[in-house]
Amino acid sequence: MKSKALIALALGAALASAGCVSTGTNFSQSAIDALQPGISTRADAERALGRPNSVTNLQDGTVLLQWMHTQAVLMSAESKHVALIFDANGKFVRVFHQTQTSI
Repeated sequence: MKSKALIALALGAALASAGCVSTGTNFSQSAIDALQPGISTRADAERALGRPNSVTNLQDGTVLLQWMHTQAVLMSAESKHVALIFDANGKFVRVFHQTQTSI
């Protein structure tokens, strides 16, 4: 009898969690807005936004860091992406690209 209750509980938990999916590194707009060109560092950005999902070292010594996050709950979804440029000394230069989509 206990095993049937455990199976029912596990099945209920699995069904409840099936309605929500999240992938990537979540970040906030306020954390992006707080970055200051020429002052904030790559370490500051990673502390504020979390570990980037992509790091690209460019030929001129600059670095492109990208954060992406997608979350779906039942019949709605939100996806956001930000790409930040840092100079060869690790200082924040600018937001290269940013999108946010909700459906």
